[in-house]
Amino acid sequence: MELVRIYFSDLNGVISFIPATTALASFCLIFYSLRQKLPPKENRIRIILLFYFLLSLTILFFSGMFNIMEGIIRYILPLSSMGIQLMQVLFYHFISEVTASERKKQAISVYHYYVPVLLLLVQSLFYYREFPHLGSLRDVGHYLENYFHITCSLYVLFYAILSWRKVRLYHEMLSRKFSGDKSKIHINWMYWLIILRFIYIGCMVLYALNVTITSLVLYVFVHPLICTLLTYHTLLRDYVFVYQDISNSVMTRGGNIMNIRTDILNDLKAGDKEDPPADNSLIDQKGFEQYFATHRPYLDTELKITGLLDVFKTNKSYLSRFINEVYGMNFRQYINSWRMAEMEKLLQMDENRGKSIGSLCKQAGFGSVRSYWRCKKDKGISDI
Repeated sequence: MELVRIYFSDLNGVISFIPATTALASFCLIFYSLRQKLPPKENRIRIILLFYFLLSLTILFFSGMFNIMEGIIRYILPLSSMGIQLMQVLFYHFISEVTASERKKQAISVYHYYVPVLLLLVQSLFYYREFPHLGSLRDVGHYLENYFHITCSLYVLFYAILSWRKVRLYHEMLSRKFSGDKSKIHINWMYWLIILRFIYIGCMVLYALNVTITSLVLYVFVHPLICTLLTYHTLLRDYVFVYQDISNSVMTRGGNIMNIRTDILNDLKAGDKEDPPADNSLIDQKGFEQYFATHRPYLDTELKITGLLDVFKTNKSYLSRFINEVYGMNFRQYINSWRMAEMEKLLQMDENRGKSIGSLCKQAGFGSVRSYWRCKKDKGISDI
């Protein structure tokens, strides 16, 4: 209790309590959402946010304790600087995962995380060498304040620009995929997140110029709003995974998943047309999706994975693995993603006005209305 009293006796402690509460609530909500059965990619997005909020909480806590922790300030300052830098990397990692244009597991290079650690070592040596020559905490703050704000502002600026570029390219891909249909392009929240990063930079620069009111704007407005937007739209799954049409995922006879350029795959198939071996069947992404688009097997309410084995001349484990690795979901989720798309089409057709939701669910392939609502609640976002 004494520590709490001391913490709130300082203005920094009082101000940092608001964003810290927001970050804690966001952390708890995202952590709880991991109980859902989600595709691996979406779980990865949530784990990135968990680390983002955890770092935010840690930095906010120590920022409120600076005036009562003079004895260890030389350790806290470099750690806080690294924490802010890692938060920018995590934010960029989040944006990269959501706007990914390729089906690879690693959205950004791991070297993005190495740089803040390297800077920590350099800053630690610098602080350790200079701190004994400085007298009070005020001297330390005066000596390091400008350096701290400049380096952090440059880091935020660098990753804000990279994130803006990612979102802009993602916007262009969505526009091409949905032919400019704005009802299916939900990315304004990403732009707002990046705009808030630029406001964040402005606040840090103005604070370095002794405009102290900006710290209040940063803590009470900018930071809580960033946490809220990240949490709200992630829980809503307000994104669509869209991949550039430059390669085709193929499963070979040995069960290996390969990414082959479409023109090369067509050449391989053309070479097999004359005398194809009976056991040389390839499950390729293009053909797989074309079969579903043409024959629409998902309209069968009793469809099971075993019903597709003869079509693709494979076994259950291979087909299940293909769907899981290429689309990041299991067979049921994949089939339901097609049914949800079919249901959306049916609901928009004029001739279906007046029909019951139950009859439309049957037409779309759902076994019941309950199955449809359950799927709508826990749907897997795909790039079909």
